[in-house]
Amino acid sequence: MTRSRVIETSWIVKFVMWLLLVLLILFALPGSMQKVSAANLTKEQEKELREMFLEMLVTTDKTPHDVSKYKFDDFAELKNIFDDVCANEGALASYCYTFAQISPTWDKKYVLKVKVYYQEYAEDFQKNYATITENVDDIMSGITDDMTEADKALYLHDRIVDMTSYSKDKLIYGYAGGPLIFGYGSCTGYTAAYNYLLKRVGIKAGIASGNKHEWSVVQLDGKWYNVDTTWDHTRSDGIIGRKFFLKSDDEFKNYPVVKDRHLNFTSYDENDNRIKADSNTYSDIFIHDVSDVLFFEDGLWYYTDKNGELMAGKLTDKEAHAVNFMIGGSQEEENEIEAPVEEQPTETVAEPGPEIVEPVIETQAKYFLCKGDRTDYRTSNYIKLGKGTITKEERVKDDEDAILANLGKVPSYDEYLGENQRVCWYSIKKENDGWHVDGQIVTEENTVEEPVENIPEVSEETPETPVEETVVETPVEPVVEAPESEQIVETKAMFYLCKGSRTDYRASNYIKLGAGTITKTERIKDDEDAILKAIGNMPSYDKYLEDGKRVCWYSIKKEGDGWHVDGQIVSIE
Repeated sequence: MTRSRVIETSWIVKFVMWLLLVLLILFALPGSMQKVSAANLTKEQEKELREMFLEMLVTTDKTPHDVSKYKFDDFAELKNIFDDVCANEGALASYCYTFAQISPTWDKKYVLKVKVYYQEYAEDFQKNYATITENVDDIMSGITDDMTEADKALYLHDRIVDMTSYSKDKLIYGYAGGPLIFGYGSCTGYTAAYNYLLKRVGIKAGIASGNKHEWSVVQLDGKWYNVDTTWDHTRSDGIIGRKFFLKSDDEFKNYPVVKDRHLNFTSYDENDNRIKADSNTYSDIFIHDVSDVLFFEDGLWYYTDKNGELMAGKLTDKEAHAVNFMIGGSQEEENEIEAPVEEQPTETVAEPGPEIVEPVIETQAKYFLCKGDRTDYRTSNYIKLGKGTITKEERVKDDEDAILANLGKVPSYDEYLGENQRVCWYSIKKENDGWHVDGQIVTEENTVEEPVENIPEVSEETPETPVEETVVETPVEPVVEAPESEQIVETKAMFYLCKGSRTDYRASNYIKLGAGTITKTERIKDDEDAILKAIGNMPSYDKYLEDGKRVCWYSIKKEGDGWHVDGQIVSIE
């Protein structure tokens, strides 16, 4: 082949290759012009998507939604937007499910539609959403402007520890919704709920995980600290520990703990970057040794020591100091009150009156009724009545006359009282979220000093004593039934509604409806027809029912304080 023929052939090959490249670009250009990725969404388009996802979450919408106009050819980008909504504006809604995720429908190369799949609790969403919203709002109401970030971290720590009991019985207990809705959590649930609350107040938080255990790492002033809310719940009702609050990695590793759960662990911030907690700023603060209720006011944390003395200190103090002035006012405020006394000695008693009592008489207080043991301080043990007022900002405990004299406006509680019952108010105290007034329902026969101990003996036992022996000896004999029908028909029984698992027999798991009657003193279990026939008069429970719900009565049994009738709210079939 001649040299000219080689050159000509080479030129033709190059021309064809360039032509093919141009054609490839021209064919690819329309598709690339149409593609919209998450990075190229307009602000308005992203807002539309986020609003759509939020609406789907809060309405448990399971229908497919058209997203074809966005032309996503990568589903991961669309999922990232949904997950971000779940972590931010839709967090409380997403916590009402064990988890929620989206699934796509494709049209050739683009995502055509998406729908949300909800794992559990979709049917209970409205109730759970109302509960978590109320609980979080209540917690946030205790955050004050004079709190430092460390103060906020301690306050939120105490609220999570106080409201949560450890449990792994349900999958949702491993998520933030466990503590914030149901009051139960595993270590991952404690951590997720605490980290969410920290995020709400602008504090960065991450996660540390070791040998089958997980806890929070919290950033304060650019430094990281370990906080284990799970282990600070001491498993003793009413006790809040703080030994694992704002500790360094070395302190966790050197503290004598169960097995090695604080020995081998890694910590990550919210962006999955490895971090270390090596600061000892809060290593020797006094609150680590306080296992009682703390409340915050004017930059100080207050508590009552074992001797009943009121103590106070800043979070950074190594030791607290005794307080000898009235709670509810700072030392400076007390000095201001005492100053006029020297100038006008003739009005020593009268002068402070209008200055102190008049403004304080309208002090807001939250009122609660204790459902069971007065030493069980968990939220689940109290009925929240609402807000009222007290006349003086001072702690009063176990002095009913003084407490009654100190009550201003009291919210209604008549619906919780049965026949011959009244409320014994037993304390006024300052808590993290303000002043609390606590009371307990007692019968008129009970003594004021010891209402808890006397309730089982006096409340229901007296009228049942003669019947109890009959039940033990001949529980179901028809011969006994007939002649004593008049007497047995009037046998008192306590009625309860189960709030959760029927195998959880703690008092906090039951709503106490009040006293009614049963027609037969015999144990009946899981036989609803027989139970209905044995029920005489029952207290009202309408306020606990929603449309499409009814009560399924599942047992009549003898307990330590008398006969119990237990039921559970179920959907009407």
